Amino acid sequence: MIHALGDQYEQDKVTDPTRFLEKARLHQSNYRANILQVPFDKYGNYLIKVDALKGLNFYRDFNIS
Repeated sequence: MIHALGDQYEQDKVTDPTRFLEKARLHQSNYRANILQVPFDKYGNYLIKVDALKGLNFYRDFNIS
């Protein structure tokens, strides 16, 4: 792993008993770190602004730009 997964949003464990949000954010963190290979902002599932402005916040195969 080139980039760290980063801090996760701990409040999800309190507010979501299904743990869906926690799992979704961790999946986003893994994707950012291992597939996009870019650094994170405050939490691991947050892109830095420069990368978000490049459109990295959209999955390319959905043809969103």
